[in-house]
Amino acid sequence: MPLITEHPRPTRLTPPSGKVVGTVVDMQDDATIAGDRQLMALNLGTANGITPGSLFVIYKVMYPSVPTPRIVLGEAVVVAVRERTATVRIMNSNDAIMPGDKAELRREHTAARGPEGRPHRAALSCTTAAQDSAGASTSNT
Repeated sequence: MPLITEHPRPTRLTPPSGKVVGTVVDMQDDATIAGDRQLMALNLGTANGITPGSLFVIYKVMYPSVPTPRIVLGEAVVVAVRERTATVRIMNSNDAIMPGDKAELRREHTAARGPEGRPHRAALSCTTAAQDSAGASTSNT
């Protein structure tokens, strides 16, 4: 899995980032709910600028037609990405996550850089290993 820096967990008061928003479209083993460490698929991909290591806030809006605050459910990191879909692993969750919940990009992944400005070798091997393992585990989806 790509390296992730320490950051505060999202809460109900975490404001929207204003970045791209997608939807949870599938879950590992055809589950109907998901929680910590499970895999999910989002309807966002490289066409939307998503890369392995990108961090998402997962949330739901109870009454979309009424201006109500969003309910933050947790966060997930991208482990594999294709043109129009991304596989994410839930890093932490406050409540059950279900298909149809929203995923908002919180932070794009930026590889660690060496002294010459090129990606650091450890960051590259981490990203490659995550893509290899995610590709193997999501080949049935």
